[in-house]
Amino acid sequence: MSMMSIGSFCSAASPRTKLEATGKAIGLEGNFSTLTGTIIMGILGAVAIIFLILVVYAGLLWLLAQGETTKIKKAKDLLIWSTAGVVIMFLSYGITYFFFFSVLFNKVGR
Repeated sequence: MSMMSIGSFCSAASPRTKLEATGKAIGLEGNFSTLTGTIIMGILGAVAIIFLILVVYAGLLWLLAQGETTKIKKAKDLLIWSTAGVVIMFLSYGITYFFFFSVLFNKVGR
């Protein structure tokens, strides 16, 4: 390997700067934290939509079960586990938000 190729691997720009430059190149403006927040909020919105679809599906399963205990159990399990997943997801988001903004930045509620 020549010195020229080693220099291309060891650039002075940080990974964060490279990520921001890539974001600007594809049309995303803002800093790293804004981009990360946008991605996280998009994921949370997608999970909320999936949860809504699962709840409607479980309700239809229960409605159309016609008294069959196996179908009713399947619908109940789907409701319980999808609700548990959403609760865990939002609790983890809340804990992370609290940790970063109160412990690291001391900015909760300001």
